[in-house]
Amino acid sequence: MAKEETEFDKSFDESMNKDGFAKFLVDSNQNEIHDEEKMKKGMETFDSFGEVAREIKALYIDKLKQDLGIELDAKDFDAIDAHLYKMAITDSEKLLDLNKKVDKHGGLKSEISGLETKLGQTERENKRAGMFGKMFGFIKTQSFEFNKGRKEGKSSDIRTELFDEVRQIKGIHDQVKSLIAKEMNRLLGKGGRSVEELSDLQDKLENLKDVEEKGEMGDDILENLNPDEFQKKLDEAIQKKVNQEIIKAVEKVKLGEGTLSKMEQALSSYLEMDRAGSKEGDEARFIIIDSIKDSINKLPKDTDGQAKRLILLRVVQKAEKNYQHN
Repeated sequence: MAKEETEFDKSFDESMNKDGFAKFLVDSNQNEIHDEEKMKKGMETFDSFGEVAREIKALYIDKLKQDLGIELDAKDFDAIDAHLYKMAITDSEKLLDLNKKVDKHGGLKSEISGLETKLGQTERENKRAGMFGKMFGFIKTQSFEFNKGRKEGKSSDIRTELFDEVRQIKGIHDQVKSLIAKEMNRLLGKGGRSVEELSDLQDKLENLKDVEEKGEMGDDILENLNPDEFQKKLDEAIQKKVNQEIIKAVEKVKLGEGTLSKMEQALSSYLEMDRAGSKEGDEARFIIIDSIKDSINKLPKDTDGQAKRLILLRVVQKAEKNYQHN
């Protein structure tokens, strides 16, 4: 009569069916499959390796997307897998400890999400409540916000510890910097970019500098990325695009009744710009003025062209007065 399968047998068979588990047992010198306790530890360690790797990569990817607006894939971070796999083999207790932190971080995220839901419900209830209801609602809100802030602080501390582990991985920052530089250059070199889209790139570059200052992902995240060189290219691209768009806008305005107003309307979005790449305030405004003047120089020399020239000079005159007034 066949012996009934135990829960361990079922779990062990499930693990043996997992991709890489048998190889992990060999690599970690756990070949005694008759030793139930050792196999339980091996299963726990292997599962922890997968969970910790997924969570750390997800944190890193979310951080890059949140702070830089750059989307990368988990497969771009195979160095994290290699580092944690080695840890699973040589220091399983450290990996299991990391897994506890990952689980705690996940629990805190759920609790924070729950508190945000309760805050939203309380705020909606407060709008409909009477005076005493509003007072009670205010107390509830303060309590929820306090607990939310406390849990967010704990979550941030754990996230920092997990990022600290990533910093120890040889070559991970070089890999990340290479991916960031590749993505930024791809976006900059993409054809058909509008001024607005190029301005979004400026925001990404500013965010990259903020990440460097905060240091959460490592103090050398900008090293060798040469942000100044990228900034120079971006400024040139934005100024060139502003110039091109203004010339097109001027060409579309036809002479006739209300031409001055139509010209001002066509150029309003540019005249209201207070930033062009890294240039802000007066520097940005004079880039716009120079672009309008450049469009004047490209006008035909016939009567219509010279008439449009006078109208544009009036637009420039009014804009310069407005800038001086502000």
